[in-house]
Order: sequence, then structure tokens, then C-alpha cells
Amino acid sequence: MKTIKIKETLSVEVLKRVVETLRSGGVVLHPADTCYGLMASVESVVGIEKVRALKGRGEQKPFSLAVSSRIMLEKYAVPEEGIFKYLPGEVTFVLKARKHPLLLPLGKGESKKKGWYINNEHCSSPLLDKEEGEGKDWCVNNRHNFPLLNKEGNKGRSIVVLDGTVGIRWTKSKLMSQIIEALGCPVITTSANVSGQPSCYTVEEFEKQKQLQQASKQGLTLSDIGNWFSQGWPEGSEEMLVALDGGVIPPVPPSTVVKVIEGKWEVLREGRKRVIKSQSDRVMES
Repeated sequence: MKTIKIKETLSVEVLKRVVETLRSGGVVLHPADTCYGLMASVESVVGIEKVRALKGRGEQKPFSLAVSSRIMLEKYAVPEEGIFKYLPGEVTFVLKARKHPLLLPLGKGESKKKGWYINNEHCSSPLLDKEEGEGKDWCVNNRHNFPLLNKEGNKGRSIVVLDGTVGIRWTKSKLMSQIIEALGCPVITTSANVSGQPSCYTVEEFEKQKQLQQASKQGLTLSDIGNWFSQGWPEGSEEMLVALDGGVIPPVPPSTVVKVIEGKWEVLREGRKRVIKSQSDRVMES
């Protein structure tokens, strides 16, 4: 893991390296508004799967998308009235996902067919070919750039929940906005800790969480895991796990999670931004 000391924003050189890492299927450990987080490009199968491995997170739990603008949010989700009062900010909104080829729940169709579903239409060879060998990912035009689509019969890897919703995060972090804007697409984001372990407020705390759920049975350390991750990655990619060390983050509660569908607001998790329901079923800051 390559550690880079940073300030509030990144230099041109460091930003270029971070973007190259994300585009090459790498993961970035970064300071966020509540704790340290892990990010991967939404267009990288390898990166998303690596975040799952680092977290020890099951495939049934989707990740949220982090965006940097209203335009980007509206490309991936259906905005609801009133949400932009809280954005950018410390609230994660669960919204209805748009019919975007990257953002769809498991497609429906004949169970005997093989391939992917895009907008609920079955697509098969030659557009979508499976690479030779067991356990390989599916490809779109021979590129692994559609990680959010589900292979038929497989409920994993989806960022969209099967009810057609997606978590959207738009923070006030200048660092996050700088990275996402330079990358040109959202990132998946999650707290930097092994599932079941406390959130990390320094890079060192993350390093101390040595065991991964998938790797602990083999007794691997983070150093071993770094070597393990580097196997089979794109040629020329120099660093696949980059840590942006912004120092100590003051411990604060996580983001508040609010589901908003067709005007109905539901608080799924109370967090740093405390919200209450009013009689009109709208969420108001307390």
C-alpha cells in the first residue's frame, strides 16, 4: 500500500496518480467527512470486488454511489423534492435508480438463457461474451466496464438493490469532489474498516485491522494481501492500493440514511445529521 501525505485537496501530480489507480482497477483509502473511506471507480469490476475483499463484505450488501454534482446525481437516480436542501451534506439518500445500463436490479426473463440483462432486455453473444475459464467475469465488448450489471441468477455485485433503489452520497468534501470530477464518473464508497470492526480515523488504524474476512483463514497480513491483490492486474498499473493520509479525523457519527420514494421519507439510520419526521411526512432538521 502506497501512502501519500495530503492536505485538503490534491496536487496535480497526486490527483493524476489517484485517477490512474481508480481507472486501472485500484482502490483508494481516503479521509472523508465522517471517517476514512475506501473508494473504487463505479466502472471497475476489479476495484469494486477488491473493496468487498478489503471490507470482508458479503455480495448481498450494495455500496452507495458518491457523486460530485446535481447533474451526476440525476444521471443515476430520480431526485425527490426537498433532498437538495441537505446536499451536499451529511445525508445518504436512497432513491429510485434511473434506467441506466449500469444501474439495474436483476433482469427478468427466461431462466435458461445465459448472459446479461440491460434495461431488462436479454443480451448475449457476441455483445456479451464470457471469457474462457471458470470464475471469470462477464464482459461488454471485451471490457470489464459494467460491474453493476448482474449475471442471471446472481444477486451479487449490484449497487442497485433489488427493489430498484440506489444509495447516493454527495458530501461537502473538496477532496471527494476533486477526485470524482477528475475521474468523470461516480465512485462506490464505504467506510474503511473490516466489516464488524470499528470505523478508522487514521491510516494507521486501518493498517492495524490486519485480518480480512476472506483472507483471515489463510492468515494473511495486509502486506501479504497487497501482494495478492497485485496478481493479474493490468500491465503497467504501478499501485493498486493507494492511501491518502490526511492525518487524524475527529470521530463523528456516520451519515444519516434517508429513503425517499415518491415523496415518502423514511429515516433508515440516524447519524450525524439528526432528522425527524413532520406530520407532512417530510424530513426536517432538528
